[in-house]
Amino acid sequence: ISRRLISSIQSWWYLILFSFPSVKISLFMALDSTLFGHLRDLYLHSEQWSCPLSSSFLTQDEWRELVHYFPSDRFFLTGGYSSAERKMAIFLPEPLEEGEDFDLQSFMLCLHIEASGKKFGEKLEHRQVLGALLGKGIERDALGDVLVEGAEAYSFCLPSLQEEIASLQEVGPHKVQVEFVPLSSMNFSPHIEIRHGTISSNRLDGIVSEMFSCSRAQAQEAIDAGKIFLGASALHQKDMEVEEGTILTFRGKGKAVFCKEKGSSRKGKILIEYGLYR
Repeated sequence: ISRRLISSIQSWWYLILFSFPSVKISLFMALDSTLFGHLRDLYLHSEQWSCPLSSSFLTQDEWRELVHYFPSDRFFLTGGYSSAERKMAIFLPEPLEEGEDFDLQSFMLCLHIEASGKKFGEKLEHRQVLGALLGKGIERDALGDVLVEGAEAYSFCLPSLQEEIASLQEVGPHKVQVEFVPLSSMNFSPHIEIRHGTISSNRLDGIVSEMFSCSRAQAQEAIDAGKIFLGASALHQKDMEVEEGTILTFRGKGKAVFCKEKGSSRKGKILIEYGLYR
């Protein structure tokens, strides 16, 4: 059976699935109903109009839900770089052929912000950069991650915002210059220190305990206190299973990514690889 025929069968199945209110209600329980409706429309219209369509930038907890609702060969996620937290979903009218390139420039732009003077020790701050962009009336979901190092910053935005962002001249107390650069030339990525450890089970409290060097009891207290975040959402279920690639923030301690499981130790514990954001 050809891939195109399989895709067509899947599309009709999803069209039927989206038509039953009872099914929609069950889906809405995990994903906001307004957001789901918007993503569903993008998925259906991309096929009807025979063109790719993109969402705005989704939070980590939002884009992780998509695999439950849409066929994996009819959309992909991108945030402009490999370890992005905020990503847009791009829906395709038909699956990409193996090795086929996709031009992202029509859906996402990369902006480079640099302090004009570059005085000795001058540094931009994440909150200043994000605040300056939002201060121009831009919605948060129109922007991807904001990456800051020293006097420079990168971010990602919808193409419709190019003219508005290009007029940005100040970030906090700093005079800045803004330019749009090809996504392929974005050579900045977060500094992540890779470490290895062991856990008894893949539970949130165990992962937090290992990655943030605290006791299991302290990890549970932090979860109860709403200090552990997945994207913008506080996590409260101590025994939830943590998926590979999940980025967790411990308020007051930092941020870490659970990379993957790497087998078992001689004592039967799970070997894991994780990264600490520096």
